[in-house]
Amino acid sequence: DFVVSNFTSGRIQTYPLYVWSAARRGIPPQVNVWGTIIFVLTVTVMVLFLWSQKRRQRKVGI
Repeated sequence: DFVVSNFTSGRIQTYPLYVWSAARRGIPPQVNVWGTIIFVLTVTVMVLFLWSQKRRQRKVGI
């Protein structure tokens, strides 16, 4: 993520660039919080998607 973000971000500081620069001078707690939030949201979306797929399959009778 860092390499792509570094070359394509322009003047905007993206999350991967923020994490990389923070790691050089000490990682603030906000990085851990945002990483946890992103992880939990991703897992939640995946679980909801799989749940809806199984529910849809039962309705169809597959």
